[in-house]
Amino acid sequence: MKNIVFTNELNDEYYERVLESCALVPDLAQLPDRDLTEIGEKGINLSGGQKQRVSMARAVYSNRDIYLLDDPFSAVDTHVGKHLFEKTIGRNGLLKDKMRILVTNSVSILPNVDQIVVINNGYVSESGTFEELISRNGYFAEFVTEYLSQQSDNELKHEEKTNINQLRMKMKFLVNKVIYQTNGGNEWKNLMKQMLNNLREKRLNNINEENIIKNQLLFKTSGKLTETENSETCSVGLKIYTKYIHLIGLWFCAVIIGSSLASAMAQILSGLWLSEWSDDCLDSNYKNDTNVRYIRLGVYAGIGVFDTVFTFISQTFISFGCIGAAKHLHNIMLDRIIRAPISFYDTTPIGRIQNRFSRDMDSVDFSADNNNHFESICGRFSHNISNAISIDCNPSPLYIRTSRQLKRIESTTRSPIYSHFSETVSGSASIRAYGVSHQFIQECNRRIDENHMCYYPSIMASQWLAIRLELLGHCIVFLTAVFTVYYRFEFSPGIAGLAMSYALNITQSLKLLVNSTSNVETDIVSVERCFEYTETPIEAEWHNEATKLSPDWPERGEIKFSEYSTKYREGLDLVLKTITLERRWEYSNLGSFGYSVLSSSASRSMGFNM
Repeated sequence: MKNIVFTNELNDEYYERVLESCALVPDLAQLPDRDLTEIGEKGINLSGGQKQRVSMARAVYSNRDIYLLDDPFSAVDTHVGKHLFEKTIGRNGLLKDKMRILVTNSVSILPNVDQIVVINNGYVSESGTFEELISRNGYFAEFVTEYLSQQSDNELKHEEKTNINQLRMKMKFLVNKVIYQTNGGNEWKNLMKQMLNNLREKRLNNINEENIIKNQLLFKTSGKLTETENSETCSVGLKIYTKYIHLIGLWFCAVIIGSSLASAMAQILSGLWLSEWSDDCLDSNYKNDTNVRYIRLGVYAGIGVFDTVFTFISQTFISFGCIGAAKHLHNIMLDRIIRAPISFYDTTPIGRIQNRFSRDMDSVDFSADNNNHFESICGRFSHNISNAISIDCNPSPLYIRTSRQLKRIESTTRSPIYSHFSETVSGSASIRAYGVSHQFIQECNRRIDENHMCYYPSIMASQWLAIRLELLGHCIVFLTAVFTVYYRFEFSPGIAGLAMSYALNITQSLKLLVNSTSNVETDIVSVERCFEYTETPIEAEWHNEATKLSPDWPERGEIKFSEYSTKYREGLDLVLKTITLERRWEYSNLGSFGYSVLSSSASRSMGFNM
């Protein structure tokens, strides 16, 4: 319904008249949900004639003053074309009060049009009614005569034969009228003789009526063709992490973990060393010895160099490992999508595929940047990790679960934006012709708003967490200061200063820990969505050792079908059942519908069923 009504208001009475005039009622009767049945992207499950009639119905329903019709009968059967002309375009059709400019190759309808303009070599050669042009005996009359001489009654269908015979009778009457008015009776006899001697085979362009059968098979399971993009609701499984680690490489991961731990130990050691250094002044035996100071400074510098080296190693391996994993994951996805069966593209919008290869892959590509926070966390948090976990266990898990799910929903609502953009670009000519650019802009804005409705809560959740972490951090600083003063005689000033230093940084460390954990959780959602496409069903392998061809192949140029069966996609009935064909066999019971299915099967556009 939406493809016909488009952006106009629904008028049930006029809508039914449009369906009847455009010969869509029989087609809709074959669909499970009639005019509410989902049509695939770019009308993938409609035949050429059905697409043409839906387009015509949309134009008729728009109720405009001028109609430009470019050969609307080219993809329909003769009887359907006759119905369209009589009920829609003709003098008694639904558009009888509108201006219709029709470009057509259908000669049989020319006697019923108001005015004919003949184009010859890019120029208007003559114009007038059918009777006037025939009476002039010019280029148009020659064209019609030649056309009639090329139509063989044996090759024409009943409807075509009826139309041609009517045209011949009218042509004969008009020519007789002109010839006898000019005393040229012999010319008419010669013309009729030529028409009988020059008959040759030629069929009118038409579309198979078996397309109705095709649509019945396509829609038999359900009126819904496009599969819904589901969003997971639980945490990302350990399987995804394991697969991603294998993409990075176990050796890479071992180096990253080892260097990160070494860097964290160096950061802890540097703090303890500074604490001990600051306690030197309290020692009664302390002397301001330059050598001791240089030793302290040298050790501290050595710890810093040690930390820098291992931080550089961990950062380098993280970057190369994540980039390599992203490349490998992209190549696997691309290979699976390229080799996916045609039915996958029938049920998957192009915007959904674009979303996986753009936004989700972008998150995977930059996952290394988000993971770099772990090194800075380890050094500051290793000594106090148990306290941080026990205090922070309440807000952070709730935030992480929420942000992860918001990321999934946001990714799911982004796909319709890409799909709408693709549809708008491909249908831009129709959008401008109907003057509905504003409506499409509004629809695009609506889909973007829906996406932002899922993105905005994630920002609010971050602020919600920041407030609680700030409060938690200030509480830790206050308690640390109280305990430091209370136990001032039990701790050295160096330890007290180190404790206050870590306490002052605790808020930033908490934010960094939770945000990094959340980033890992949200980024792994993109990895999860990409891994879904690595499991896309594919066609048969390029090379099969069991059916390996001999070096002398092909001995004969032939294709053999042995008990071959196929269906359009899973869940549908077979369209061909146990077909066996060999070279030089004669067969004619398939019809042109069967020929098209066999052609698709030979090119592996359709799979086979055992």
